Amino acid sequence: MRIDDDMSPTTNLVGSFYILPSTTWRQKTPQGKGASGIISLSNRSYDLIRIKQVENPGSEIQATLRTMAPGKRYMLHLQSAPTLPVGVYRQTINLKTDSAEMPEIVLDLEWEVTP
Repeated sequence: MRIDDDMSPTTNLVGSFYILPSTTWRQKTPQGKGASGIISLSNRSYDLIRIKQVENPGSEIQATLRTMAPGKRYMLHLQSAPTLPVGVYRQTINLKTDSAEMPEIVLDLEWEVTP
């Protein structure tokens, strides 16, 4: 699949990956309700770059990677626990790739639980 180079201004380009909506992802949710989100990663290079591993050191936000087209398109599904107390939670997710030029993609997450 070829990715158009004329993407919207909200697109973030990291190496050869377009990351939507952003590499810094923020969400707000009321206490007692879990929230979910998706980050889309599309490789615009002709070379395949596979995401091999998701490093998610936190427990407040779960991240699950789905491969849409190996080496080209991925979806990272995010889910917060409904039991989180009021506060702001920050996590960094590291996506390990098989590329020597871009061995890692870093995503910053911020989840605010409101009363």
